[in-house]
Amino acid sequence: EQAEQEYQQALKLLKQGNKAEASFILQKVLDKAPNHTAARSLLIEYHLNIKDPDQVAVLLRDGLTIDPTQAIFIKQQALLLHEQGQYK
Repeated sequence: EQAEQEYQQALKLLKQGNKAEASFILQKVLDKAPNHTAARSLLIEYHLNIKDPDQVAVLLRDGLTIDPTQAIFIKQQALLLHEQGQYK
C-alpha cells in the first residue's frame, strides 16, 4: 500500500535527521490512511517537539475519534494537558 511505503520513507528521513520533511510525508500518510496509528503518533511527537500544541490537539482529537481506546493517544493527550497545566 502506498501509505505504508510513504510511512517507511518518513522513518528513513527521521533517521537522517530530516524531521520537517518527514512530518510532511507523515501528514500525507494520514491523509490517505487516517487510521495509521504509528504515523499519527510520530506526527504528534514531532508537533510536541516543535511546541505546536494546537496541531497536537487536532491530531489527538482525530486519532481518538477513530479509535477511542488507543492507549498511545490517551497517553499523549495526558502529556499535552499536563504541559498546558490543565492536568495535574
